[in-house]
Amino acid sequence: MENTQPPTDRSATPHTPVILPELRKDTSLRTGLIQLPKALARSSFYQSWEDQACNGNMKLGNEFPFYEIAFKGHVYRLLTRPAEGNHLMNTPDEERYTLVRTCAPGLQVDGWMLAPPDAVPNTPRALLAELAEVLGVAYLEMLTDAYSIFHYRLDHAGKYPER
Repeated sequence: MENTQPPTDRSATPHTPVILPELRKDTSLRTGLIQLPKALARSSFYQSWEDQACNGNMKLGNEFPFYEIAFKGHVYRLLTRPAEGNHLMNTPDEERYTLVRTCAPGLQVDGWMLAPPDAVPNTPRALLAELAEVLGVAYLEMLTDAYSIFHYRLDHAGKYPER
């Protein structure tokens, strides 16, 4: 008798390269993505420590970036932000927050909104696939010309590069 059940999706393993290690168990090993409810469920738990870059001091106002990628003079971000209207403390995070994609013509300037995502990339391959699709560019071009502002900030106490 043949097994007709779909295979169970496993979480990323300790050896899977991930962008946000604290979300490894919520990351699909097959796709490298975190489903929307799981990504939003952690939105209010970010804390900060002085003189150490962490999720709390990576915030941009009331938004938390999942990624910040510089590519050809623009910065592309995936952020969680408070949803309009539903701010009661006993409301689950997945109802209090929403995901948005943005593009800005610089590091610390306003930009514009892009189509919202269905999931959050948490592996380098998933991030590359998402950005290549959003920007309509080849993987090789992304690998050659893009870099992570988010990871720069993690290494520099949450500060942006000077240029």
